Amino acid sequence: MLTKEEKLSLQNLPKVKAELEETNQFLEQLTNSKGTISEERYKQLENKYNTQISELESRKDKITNKFEERKDELKIQQGTIQNRRQETSNNLNEITQLKEQGAISEEDYKQQSKQYNNQLKAIDKESSQISKDFEEIDFYFHAKGDVNFQTSKVKDKISTGTSFFKKLPLSKIFNWKTITLLVLIILIPITITINKNISEKISNEKYSEDFNTDPNFELGGYSPQTNEYFKWDKEKEIYKIRILEEDGGIEKFAYTPEFQTFENKSFCFEVDIKGIEKSWGMSLGMTFVYHHYDHSNNSMHIYYNGTKNKFTFSDEINSYDTGNNSINLNIWYHISVRYNSTKKTSDILVTESDSDNLIFEVRNVPFSPSQFNKIAFGHRTLFTDGDTFSLHYDNILIQYIDSNKYTNKNQEMKQSDSANKRIRKYKRSFFCFTD
Repeated sequence: MLTKEEKLSLQNLPKVKAELEETNQFLEQLTNSKGTISEERYKQLENKYNTQISELESRKDKITNKFEERKDELKIQQGTIQNRRQETSNNLNEITQLKEQGAISEEDYKQQSKQYNNQLKAIDKESSQISKDFEEIDFYFHAKGDVNFQTSKVKDKISTGTSFFKKLPLSKIFNWKTITLLVLIILIPITITINKNISEKISNEKYSEDFNTDPNFELGGYSPQTNEYFKWDKEKEIYKIRILEEDGGIEKFAYTPEFQTFENKSFCFEVDIKGIEKSWGMSLGMTFVYHHYDHSNNSMHIYYNGTKNKFTFSDEINSYDTGNNSINLNIWYHISVRYNSTKKTSDILVTESDSDNLIFEVRNVPFSPSQFNKIAFGHRTLFTDGDTFSLHYDNILIQYIDSNKYTNKNQEMKQSDSANKRIRKYKRSFFCFTD
């Protein structure tokens, strides 16, 4: 758990970043006004600002480095806790089997099961606290100015009814290089075919997937339970996910193959989503990540909120949603996001895929995703307030665009390659196309 002193130190980080940004702006304005003031005055102010910038950068780096190390410590603690939980859960399952086999008395079973269940509750409480610590650290890492973590959480709950997007996940250490090497050695013929299919869908400018062939998504080490699935439907050419709710921070994701890193350039993203079944207290959708799902590297979230029946969009700082009860099950929705790297803003559009009905539209809103090179489809379950969620996905397309050329005019646009399986015409800007 973060100490009081650690929290006070962490709270200073956004203030330092804001002050550093302001001082840099002062220096820039001073540079632009060179020649309009005396050389002596100019040098005096320039030295003052440069000294302040150096001191502020040193303070920022010191705090950041300290809490990067703290996050590493928390990762190790969380790993130890998960091992304890697994061991306790195994013990509980063991005595349950012994009872069913008549090997222990009912009284012994009740006593031991109560003990193990109490241990699980205590372990989950520890795990939850570490998740909150990660959440708090990440909040101050991304924030600027005079902000407060607790106040922000209250506002989030009031405005959204859920703090899902602020529940930042813990990473699981997973050796992708080892697995990739193993696959290459053992399954060379299959790998050649897979690589050919992937190469057709990935380029330096885009990633697309219409599921006419196996998308080769990977589950990142997660083994689905009975009644859960992450699967390609060959006949319908769609991808299906069904997950069960669990506590303890279980990362249930299917990852796209790694594509060109999207960073510091304008891009558009489009996808079709249909909800099949949902639960109160659960969300399911996708997170844009850099290499793997981690609390520190998530870029953009798009989720179907089962509690409020709406789509939510988040870039870890800004959040938008389509409004309570704006979407329904068994309807395909087309989601478009267009990011302008120059303005650090985005346009977000949601329509019903088959009817063209406009569900949601915002333009030029603050929304600036960080770098990413994979999409993780699924959810990180945290609590047991729901039970089941199922979504279908189709027509994924993400590509770089020229932010100076796209249009906002209401005119009929040609469809993207990723959207040609369901016949439809958009009488609004189709974001992955330009004039």
